[in-house]
Amino acid sequence: MTAYITLKEAVERWRAVTGYANSYEWYRKAAPTGWVSFGGCHVPVVKQGGRWVLDDSGLDEAIGAHRAAKAKVEQVTLDYTNQLLHGEPGHTERTTWGGYTVSRGFHFAWNDYEAARMRSDGSWYCSSCWEPASTEHEKDECHTCSDWGSCGRDCTLSAVKCDRCGTRLSL
Repeated sequence: MTAYITLKEAVERWRAVTGYANSYEWYRKAAPTGWVSFGGCHVPVVKQGGRWVLDDSGLDEAIGAHRAAKAKVEQVTLDYTNQLLHGEPGHTERTTWGGYTVSRGFHFAWNDYEAARMRSDGSWYCSSCWEPASTEHEKDECHTCSDWGSCGRDCTLSAVKCDRCGTRLSL
């Protein structure tokens, strides 16, 4: 048997578990589409007796997905602290403090707090010895940089190297 809860109750439960939620009005405005999104999980909603309701198992699935994603981020953060990277070159992982992108022999890590305050976009690190890597900038600027200013992609980056262990990545 399906147990329905009101949309308002669902939003309150979501906020209690996650610590955040859009306003109830935001969810109510989305409801006529037939579903609402809790943490990226689409939960079907229907109108009964003039109120939007949803199957509480859909909300439970969204809460479970949120908890699993949070646990994964915490595990990735712990693994990074223990110098264990996840993924193949080009893969990006989120951490509790920001994240990192894996490259061949190196990884680029950033801190969300520092990036938001425009203090640092991040740094390259050797994935073998975990020392900060140095960079070479020998490529020409892109059209955006040459005409208007920074494109934000470090377009002149030509190589990343580790002076300690001799690893080098040409880009």
